[in-house]
Amino acid sequence: MALALQFNDTDAQLFQNYANYNNESVYDFVRKAVLARVEHEKVLKNAKNLSEIENAVEEYKKEKGSPLTSEDMPKLIDIIADVRIEQVAAERLSTPAEKVYTFDEMLSECGITKEELDAMPEVEIE
Repeated sequence: MALALQFNDTDAQLFQNYANYNNESVYDFVRKAVLARVEHEKVLKNAKNLSEIENAVEEYKKEKGSPLTSEDMPKLIDIIADVRIEQVAAERLSTPAEKVYTFDEMLSECGITKEELDAMPEVEIE
């Protein structure tokens, strides 16, 4: 795939000077900058996802009012699954659908197995 970028003269000169200073081509400079930005956004997204899970777990701890025990694990798994489902759904709604996902693929995206889903209590939706 070919991609053509057009920069104004000031930006083009800045990019060329920077690339020359680092003994690389403008192509390599732009490519590295774009890949670094993508990686940075991935890190931020993962931190946000983890933060949402941590917040949900902390909220559960406060509601419980006593230290967590092994008996709390099923509830914690449910909390994490709920947060991940919400995150995946938000991602799917915010980006154009390029692919139709099967039920199994959606479970996989959420990090849930069919067995875990079957073990979850049924919830009536009005």
